[in-house]
Amino acid sequence: MFCKFFFRSIVFGALLCLGSLTVFAQKKVERDVEFWPQYYIAISVDSTKWSVAADYSDRYSDFDKRVQWIGRVGLNYELNKLFTISAGYAYSEYFSGSSVRRENRPWQQIQAIHPFQCLKLNHRLRLEERFQKDQKGDKFNYRLRYQFMAQLPLMPKQKMYFFISDEPMINFGGQVKGNIFDQNRLQAGVQIKVIDHFYITPALQNTYQIQSNKVDYKSLTIWRTGITYKW
Repeated sequence: MFCKFFFRSIVFGALLCLGSLTVFAQKKVERDVEFWPQYYIAISVDSTKWSVAADYSDRYSDFDKRVQWIGRVGLNYELNKLFTISAGYAYSEYFSGSSVRRENRPWQQIQAIHPFQCLKLNHRLRLEERFQKDQKGDKFNYRLRYQFMAQLPLMPKQKMYFFISDEPMINFGGQVKGNIFDQNRLQAGVQIKVIDHFYITPALQNTYQIQSNKVDYKSLTIWRTGITYKW
């Protein structure tokens, strides 16, 4: 049964989004549609508190033009039933015309998961070190990202649940000048258990991202489709 808190959270989130849209409406905003097919794998190590996770994603503009791919791997350690710490590495390539921007990205994070009424709440704080290289040279900055997610079960035994999340990101470091805002990702979707260990996760994401001039923004409507294997 849907709980009152869930609906209040939806209404509150909608009001925040409307406020954000009002602010962004005062800027020049470029709009686009993207499609992100994604593949995840998570494996526990010998039934201990350790686990390994990896994911890969291609990203397409208007469903047919490849603009980026990214691969990640991480090692997780469960401190207790509430907190998990992780560290890992990501590599990505961004395509713009004939140029390619390559990025090496070590990262570290802490995550907390706890139940609240009919919901499961997930807090994730991640720090990334971004080593980027393109035709203009090398660039380095840190990025801090915080994701809050609420999950609502739709079927027993995690066979299906609805989720909604928001994830703001900021850049900082000696080479970051002007606006430190990087992007904000608002996402909603469902995860469906197909068979044992396999899940699919269709979702819709809206992203506001600062452009290189540190003034204008890009608004992306992103269709995400995830395939997950958990063991």
